Amino acid sequence: ALTGDDTYSAAARRCAEYIRKKLTARGDESELIRSRRGTKAGSAPGYLEDYAWYAEALTDAFCAGGDPAYLDRADALASKIIDRFYGQDGLFYMTGESSHEGLIVRPQSVYDLSVPSGGSVAARALWRIGHITGNGSYIGAARRAMARREAEAAQNPYAFGSILSSIYARERGALEVTVLDGGGGSGVRRRLETSFAPEAISVRVDGPERLAGLQSRAFFAGKEFAAGAQVAYVCRDSVCSAPVRTAEALGSALGR
Repeated sequence: ALTGDDTYSAAARRCAEYIRKKLTARGDESELIRSRRGTKAGSAPGYLEDYAWYAEALTDAFCAGGDPAYLDRADALASKIIDRFYGQDGLFYMTGESSHEGLIVRPQSVYDLSVPSGGSVAARALWRIGHITGNGSYIGAARRAMARREAEAAQNPYAFGSILSSIYARERGALEVTVLDGGGGSGVRRRLETSFAPEAISVRVDGPERLAGLQSRAFFAGKEFAAGAQVAYVCRDSVCSAPVRTAEALGSALGR
């Protein structure tokens, strides 16, 4: 998305396809297995970090082109995260309640050190997927998970960088941005992809065919392509701007 070099996005698509074919179990694309060596798949089911990072990656892939298949797979993984790793206490656990060996104490994934924790990534993924799909249960779970870590994060921000970023987005309020890329050189797409807006949930849709497959979701309802032009829609609290057609106008709409 940032460079416009399809070498990278093509590699990402191949990686996602490999995981779909080689690291899922029993024909269920949302049932992850932990490892594979050569032609032999491991037997251990995926942990929270596997589901959270993969859901986040699929969401990124969807947002960089609008392929509905990526969103559907991310949605299925989000549902598994809630069912398997999310507790009634509002916390995420590393192991599944029914899919892993029962332990005296289920370990939690908490600290964002050199790699963000599975719990923080899960909260961020659920927040984004929830807004794009309109699934309020995902957003609610993400909010509760953020609330459970707020006090700790305030006391030790260096260990909670990722969840603090999500809390920031929650406090600012979700900014939903859709760019319909019908061609042209207005710079709208480039402005979006190079702007720093941590609260933004940004989706680029390449082509009317993909938009047609997304119109049933409220996030994309009423948005239309303009032939030969890049058009952006910026929404706050479910209230959308008029179509934005220049990079300068998009910059103004993203600011506060």
